Amino acid sequence: MKQRVVFVLALITAALGLTLSGCSSDAQPGARLRVAVLPILDSLPLYVADVEGFFAEEGIDATAKLPEEGYSRGWPEVVSMDPDVKARIDALWDDLGI
Repeated sequence: MKQRVVFVLALITAALGLTLSGCSSDAQPGARLRVAVLPILDSLPLYVADVEGFFAEEGIDATAKLPEEGYSRGWPEVVSMDPDVKARIDALWDDLGI
């Protein structure tokens, strides 16, 4: 039992050390970062960080680019559900009471 506790503590210490080693403030002043975003809720943290000045505090010039702004990255097609799958899921709503 004692060996197991020591082993678990060693793993936690190693994981914590590896995690914290990546948390340095070695950002190069004036570093530029281009971020591709979509106008969806998942991109909200990037917008908030930009508005609150978190990137600027670290000396990073972060620019969010939308597809409409000419960012040349290939964007995925709109995802659509297979009609058979949609019909099966729609049939479940009553069974689930939703």
